[in-house]
Amino acid sequence: MMNIASRVRDIRINKGIKQADIAEKMGLRHATYNRLETGARRLRAEHIPLIAEALGVTMAQLFGENTVESEDTNKS
Repeated sequence: MMNIASRVRDIRINKGIKQADIAEKMGLRHATYNRLETGARRLRAEHIPLIAEALGVTMAQLFGENTVESEDTNKS
């Protein structure tokens, strides 16, 4: 089972978004965001909607309830 930090990282990479861009959208320093994404710092509940918005996905997609790829495919 993939943890939330790994899922966030995978989505971000698949979308071609830089960590620094997500950090800026969230109002965090790049180093702080990096620690959240790598699991060195625990994601808090208030981070989840901010990350989802910055990545352009739903919170359900962050938790793997439906895939980002299938959502994009359904829009075609």
